[in-house]
Amino acid sequence: MKLFEWRKKHWYRQVMFLLTIVLVVVLASHPELRLLLPLVDALGLDLLLLLVSAQLIDYVMPLLFIIRRSVVSPLANRSYSLAIYSLGIMGPYVEARLSVSRLPHAAVA
Repeated sequence: MKLFEWRKKHWYRQVMFLLTIVLVVVLASHPELRLLLPLVDALGLDLLLLLVSAQLIDYVMPLLFIIRRSVVSPLANRSYSLAIYSLGIMGPYVEARLSVSRLPHAAVA
């Protein structure tokens, strides 16, 4: 049985295999991070990556909110206004229909 049978494995298994090898080599070569090897062995690579990604999302989320507030929302408002303006005389009708469709279903009836 060969260890590297690339044709019979799915691509995500290959990626996880390579990630595991790279992570173990990086952790074993760094003197401060070598103590994480028993943790990776006990928990598994997928759980360790889940914990790291949860910490990363918690770190990045305020930046994403700032980008949404300063870039995405004004751009969406301007593009919506441009779309309503470009409809011409049908603009107010389309805006009223879209506004009603965004209301909760209890308020429509």
